[in-house]
Amino acid sequence: MENNNTFIYNTTKMNVGVIGLDNVAVVLSKNGLLVLNKDKENLVSEISKKIKH
Repeated sequence: MENNNTFIYNTTKMNVGVIGLDNVAVVLSKNGLLVLNKDKENLVSEISKKIKH
């Protein structure tokens, strides 16, 4: 609802609802949830390394 340039990827059976997001990516998997401004997607590998340790 009322989202612009928003990407949602869900590999679970859980429902995901978003409202009023702009330029955001939401990724939900069995291992966790990641929500980020798409302008910061270059930092995904950095946060992934921090979460694994």
